[in-house]
Amino acid sequence: MKPVEELEHLWAEHQEFMPLLPILEYAYPDVLLLLSKNAILETSILEKIILYSLGFGSDYWTGLALDWIDSGFAINFEISEKLVECSSDKSNSQNIRHRSLKLGRVWLRENDK
Repeated sequence: MKPVEELEHLWAEHQEFMPLLPILEYAYPDVLLLLSKNAILETSILEKIILYSLGFGSDYWTGLALDWIDSGFAINFEISEKLVECSSDKSNSQNIRHRSLKLGRVWLRENDK
């Protein structure tokens, strides 16, 4: 795994999400601890990395984003829409589609007003 500091420097230099995908290889709680010390990557950037990975077209990155969500990463409306979109994308594995649908539906059910 690339060190978080290296990923932060990549973000500072390029402002692109693709080079940041490896941050998803860390457990979400661990990233929170690491980022609390260095504030280059903010929560809003992590949210965009999740959105980017959910639409990346790779079961690997999508699965890691789903792991983060399972570990407590906060879902919002935009992420819930992306989850539902992932669940209907036949290029994703059945496992990814089912996990995405479950997480998206749970959030929508809890936030239906």
